[in-house]
Amino acid sequence: MRSSLRLRATEEGGCGLLAKGEARQILDEPRDLAPEGDIFRGEEAHATRGRGDAPQRARELLHRAIGSQRGWHRTAVNPNMIKNTKPIAQFMSAAPICAQLETTLAAAEQLLEQHDIRHLPVLDGTKLVGVVSERDLAVVESLVPDDWERFRVGEAMTPKPYTVSPDTPLCDVARAMADHKYGCALVVESSGELVGLFSTIDALRILAGDE
Repeated sequence: MRSSLRLRATEEGGCGLLAKGEARQILDEPRDLAPEGDIFRGEEAHATRGRGDAPQRARELLHRAIGSQRGWHRTAVNPNMIKNTKPIAQFMSAAPICAQLETTLAAAEQLLEQHDIRHLPVLDGTKLVGVVSERDLAVVESLVPDDWERFRVGEAMTPKPYTVSPDTPLCDVARAMADHKYGCALVVESSGELVGLFSTIDALRILAGDE
């Protein structure tokens, strides 16, 4: 493409031709998105080198064509997609509903449905020992469809769940969840007390601008 890239433009009856070397220079220069429209910073410098209106128009068309091909068009940026360093405590669901180790899967399912949630932290007394999800229950049910309800949460849970402190930046939590495919993060104080839960649904609400 570069070896044959020449662009001809006419304007007000004139005609101009961009030199191949200049076209290549434009291709090689880094571009930032302009604050307005889809023309890039630095284009004005290319357009005012004293080579007449036709070369100016040629340069404009070149930038538009290359920008469109490379995805340089102006895009509205969702402020929620900018790296968010606010603490996870501002976005978590506080005082999450929990289950005990000896809770039956039938009772756990009722808790999930009653509170319209997908994850239950699992406690042994007051100590956090795991997390059980709606999917975990579905897996057990598929394996033993006639007898799954009698099993205990402790037999279906994921031990040693992903935990973070309340002051962990949201961006760090979201990155770890994405990298390791965690369905949720459990927010725990230094004392070991469970104080919140942050799920993928919470993350999607933030991305949608609901938080």
